[in-house]
Amino acid sequence: MTLQEAKSLWVGDIVLLSKSARKGKFLGITAQQKLKVEVNGKIIISSLTNVSVIGTEEVADWRLEIDQELKNPIPTESEKRKKKNIDYSALNSIDLHLEKLLENGTLSTLEHALDVQMKAAKDFIDENINRKRFKTTIIHGKGEGILKNHIVELLRSYREVRFFSEINNGGATEVLFEYL
Repeated sequence: MTLQEAKSLWVGDIVLLSKSARKGKFLGITAQQKLKVEVNGKIIISSLTNVSVIGTEEVADWRLEIDQELKNPIPTESEKRKKKNIDYSALNSIDLHLEKLLENGTLSTLEHALDVQMKAAKDFIDENINRKRFKTTIIHGKGEGILKNHIVELLRSYREVRFFSEINNGGATEVLFEYL
C-alpha cells in the first residue's frame, strides 16, 4: 500500500495485515507514516507494505466470523443509518456525516443538521461512558471545522473524557475515557 492509498482510507475501514493474516479496523496514520490498526481490541502499528484493503465480500465474511464469535450481531450499514434505531452500544466509532445518520439524508436547515449530529454524538458518548469503554472514535469530517469545534466543546464537558486528539488528518477525533 502506498502512503497516498493509506490517506484515502477512512477510520473504521477493514484492512488485512499481510504477515500475520489478521484483519482489523484502520484507525489512522502515525507521524512516522505507519498505520494504526485495531485487531481484537489491541492497537497494532504496521508498515504500509504490510497492510492491504479488504474487498467488500471479504468484509462480509469477516463480519460473520466476528458475529459468531461474539454472538452479538454487528449492525449493518442500513441499520446504522436509521436515525432513531442506531444501537450505539455495539459501536466503537460513530460517523457523524448526515448521510450516515438519516434515513432520507435531507434536512430543512443547516442548524437542524448540526442539532442532529450533536445529539447523535452526545448519545454515543453517553453510551460509551455507561458501558465503561476505554476508547472510541468520532468521525466528524474535515469540512469547515464547525462540527469538530462543537464536538471538542462537548468532550470538554465530560469529566470521564481523559484525553482526545485528532486523527485521520483532522477528519476524526479519538477519545480516551478514565473512570474513577
